[in-house]
Amino acid sequence: DRGRAVVASGAPTQIKALYAEFSDLLHDAYGADAEGVPVLSRPETLAAISTLLGTVSGLVLDAGCGPNPVAALALGGRPERTVVGLDIGFGTLRLARMVAARAGVDILAVVGDLEALPFAPRVFDALICDDTIEHVPDDAQALRLDDLDWESGMLRVRCSSRAERILAAVAGSRARHPPVHT
Repeated sequence: DRGRAVVASGAPTQIKALYAEFSDLLHDAYGADAEGVPVLSRPETLAAISTLLGTVSGLVLDAGCGPNPVAALALGGRPERTVVGLDIGFGTLRLARMVAARAGVDILAVVGDLEALPFAPRVFDALICDDTIEHVPDDAQALRLDDLDWESGMLRVRCSSRAERILAAVAGSRARHPPVHT
């Protein structure tokens, strides 16, 4: 099957195109069915995000928000906080906005790549990257999240064991605002 062959090839550009294509297929499959959109986060994510970032105000980036943006739902809907959902696929973001709207939460949606972030430094007050960073093929590029130099110094990342070295590198580079991860 083509998807398996693309992933096995390890070609980052082709893999990203596959994610974007999957995003559109996901949107086509669920259409207006906000109830059926899959949650790609573990059940404990909502509680962890609420605990770690519940007091943050301002602009929060949910990097790799997915079609059912648990972080945005946990943090959005409060006047002192705006959540920006970033994902590589437009279809995924359309679903994320639909799911959030159904829950009474408005999120800003940005199509973008973690390896080519479309944001200036110091724009965000907090950053969440839940089960996404391990999809970035190059560890050095994954560290670009730290380039955003968020103000609160809070970071919530859940990822595979492969990414532990990424977290260690981010923690080492953030002496003044050590990241929090679970």
